[in-house]
Amino acid sequence: MGVTRARLVVPLFALLLATPAPALAAKKKNKANVDVVTMVRRAFHIASRADAAARKAVTVAANAGVKDGEVTTSKLADGAVANAKLADAAVTAAKIADSAVTSAQLGGGAVAFADLAADSVRGSNILDGTIGSNDLGLDAITASKIADGSIGNSKLATDAVTSGKIANGTVVSADIGTGEVKTTNILDGDVGTSDLATDAVTSSKIFDGTIGSADIGTGQVTTANILNGDVGTADLATDAVTSGKIFDGTIASADIGTDQVTTANILNGDVGNADLATDAVTSGKIFDGTIASIDIGTGQVTTANILNGDVGNADLGLDAVTSAKILDGTITSADIGPGQIAASRLAPNSIDQTVLATGSVDSTILAPDSVINSKIGDYAVDTLQLANNAVTTAKIGNLQVDGTKLATDAVTSTKVKDGSLTAADIAAPDNGTGVLVGSVSINPVTT
Repeated sequence: MGVTRARLVVPLFALLLATPAPALAAKKKNKANVDVVTMVRRAFHIASRADAAARKAVTVAANAGVKDGEVTTSKLADGAVANAKLADAAVTAAKIADSAVTSAQLGGGAVAFADLAADSVRGSNILDGTIGSNDLGLDAITASKIADGSIGNSKLATDAVTSGKIANGTVVSADIGTGEVKTTNILDGDVGTSDLATDAVTSSKIFDGTIGSADIGTGQVTTANILNGDVGTADLATDAVTSGKIFDGTIASADIGTDQVTTANILNGDVGNADLATDAVTSGKIFDGTIASIDIGTGQVTTANILNGDVGNADLGLDAVTSAKILDGTITSADIGPGQIAASRLAPNSIDQTVLATGSVDSTILAPDSVINSKIGDYAVDTLQLANNAVTTAKIGNLQVDGTKLATDAVTSTKVKDGSLTAADIAAPDNGTGVLVGSVSINPVTT
């Protein structure tokens, strides 16, 4: 613009200098005296206004060629809208597809405490084994928090289990050390058949010839007691030989009568291609409407099989509208449909705390192991999150460990306080209600 103005001012200034003095003097009679500087200033002002008007006209003409809303979504090819095409703040929350923002799009420390919804931190978000003893409050571990059978022997302090902690009748033989039940603990004359160990009564203890039919239990005569080849047809009852009695693979074609194999004898779905003769399957054997796309050979459906005019937008090739056809910075928020910005369209670390709505990050958004202790909701910690030996005695409330929490064989002799077991704690040997007292000593001898 400075060059244009100079080109206008120089000729005007030259014209003024070339004007004869008498001519100027002649004009004094009709007009006020105007010096040369004032005339140059007026000429420069007129040139500036003309330049501004010309530039405005050029700008209006350039913008008149693009009509608002002329490029619609259907004209845009997938991937045509690049980052340079988007105006600042064009991508709002409504434009981002659900689950599109992944950890790659989040900047370091972008998720603040205020972004977490109430109780949004679940057990799966906590790194396994990171809840230590210091994270648990005193008496925080109640009976309902302890898995049944998880309290093993190593968790019990010496003499921690007293008689009052053992349910009556629950101490069984396996819990009693070898030789710990003395003859004084057995009730006189109370040793019955159930008290005898297996094979305690040997052949030498049975009087010869005294075993009768009534002494043999049902089904106690096995194949070893029967002479080989001595079971004949007459010994077999009708239908006595079932499938389970026939050795697998021994039924031959000669054993099967003509036309005796019916559809009921054939396993469903077990007739393969090799079992069918050539052209055995005709149209009448095919159930109507069961021929699927996979049953049709490649290229077997021609243009004659397609209805005219039935190829829609989905059938057209991609990239009809490319990025080069879109003016940079003209794609605004209104041009982008809800949920159309996928994760692959977002640059890494482009989502920071300023664009996250309060409470918008819930448990489905958090990656495993991304949450520290202060972000954990009530009751979110389960067994998987507890580190080994994290639950100490101080963390378990008094009287919170009952019988269901004790693992099998967890209570050993060292865990039972000396002299604390009473007769009521020891189960009766005959599953009755009697206690283990008496003076009979049983020592079966096997010969």
